[in-house]
Amino acid sequence: MAVAAPGFYQPQPLLSLLTREAPSLVVACGMATVMITRQIDISVGSQFALCGVVSGLLAALHWPVASVLACSVVLGAGLGAINGLLVSGLGLPSIVVTLATMVTWREGLRWLRQGAFVNLPDGLQWFGLSQSAGQAALIL
Repeated sequence: MAVAAPGFYQPQPLLSLLTREAPSLVVACGMATVMITRQIDISVGSQFALCGVVSGLLAALHWPVASVLACSVVLGAGLGAINGLLVSGLGLPSIVVTLATMVTWREGLRWLRQGAFVNLPDGLQWFGLSQSAGQAALIL
C-alpha cells in the first residue's frame, strides 16, 4: 500500500479505516469463533440489526448510554446463545438453525418497526458523529 498511496500509513487514514470498519471487525471476530468450530452462522446480520434497533429505541427512551450499550451486548449474547443451544443442545444443523433465526429476527424487526427509522436523541448522536469521541467510542 505504501507504494501506491504513500499517505496510507499516516495516523488519520488508519484511524478513519479503523473507525469505518469497527462494527464489521466485531462481527468478524464472532464469525471466526463460529467457523473455528466448523459451524456457520448466517443470522449475524439480523442479530446486528436487531441489537442496533433495540439500542436506538432504548436511547430514544432516554436510557443512559452505558445501559444502552450493556443491553445491546446482553441481547447479542442472548441471541447467539439461542443459536448455540439449538445447535449443540438439540443437535440441529447450524445452517438450518441460523437460517430460521435470521428470518425470525429480520421479520420480527420488520413487524416491530414497520420500516420506521429510530430517531436518536441529540444527547446520544455525539457517540457516532463526533470526530474524536465518536472514533474512540466506535473503536472501543
